[in-house]
Amino acid sequence: MISLVPDLRRPLLKPPPRDPLPFLPRPGPRREPGSSFDYIGTAHFTGRSIYDAIQAASSGLHSGVAIELDRARYDGLNRMGYSVGPQLRARAEGEFVAATDAFGNRDGDIWLLDWSIDQIDRRVRMTLTPQELWRWRSVSSDLFPYEVRGARLWEAGMKDEALRYLDFTARTMREYFPSLYRVLIIERNLLMAARLMEVETQLADPQARVLVLMGMAHIEGVRELLREPEGVSEGFDRYGLNYSSPIRIRRARVN
Repeated sequence: MISLVPDLRRPLLKPPPRDPLPFLPRPGPRREPGSSFDYIGTAHFTGRSIYDAIQAASSGLHSGVAIELDRARYDGLNRMGYSVGPQLRARAEGEFVAATDAFGNRDGDIWLLDWSIDQIDRRVRMTLTPQELWRWRSVSSDLFPYEVRGARLWEAGMKDEALRYLDFTARTMREYFPSLYRVLIIERNLLMAARLMEVETQLADPQARVLVLMGMAHIEGVRELLREPEGVSEGFDRYGLNYSSPIRIRRARVN
């Protein structure tokens, strides 16, 4: 989460004009909202998360994979993976792209759920207060070791212990940097939940399932929003968000 905080030396911004209404897709009559998804929460770039993602994506149980990336990060991580040897590729590209590779040679879709880094940057600089900006410059370096320690524990298979460290950074951000927490967690949860709702409307087969991969900090919030989809529309209104559709990358089996 800390890695997504933009360069806060740049000036703060005013919010953009609002679209009249956010898109609020509705699932088909035979489908409960969010019932088409299997979720995996990850600690980014850890070997354990990469392994879990590859195992799930290669299972053959899913018609698509939805991931917490935008197109620029997806393409960049793909290039990173091809710049190293095959044995290091999954580690270089991370769990999200590794999962799309493991999805394999079959018909299906890759769905990209997140904002771009530039969009996250703009949202942060539209909401951040001068007091938070000063505070972040003073203490942000103290938070990073907690994320590193959490990732190491996750890697060692001690997920409960890891979550205590990873949750500490989230709680600290929520308490001392509420604008950062709002954009990096709350608003992105709303966006990814709304985009998953649209993904669900695109599934022709009522039995189809989609694998959803995102960081542990997002999983419960997104699932809760999908259980109560009215909260997505309310959240878009509350925070003045503009909706845009997920990016869809079609996969076709090659014989």
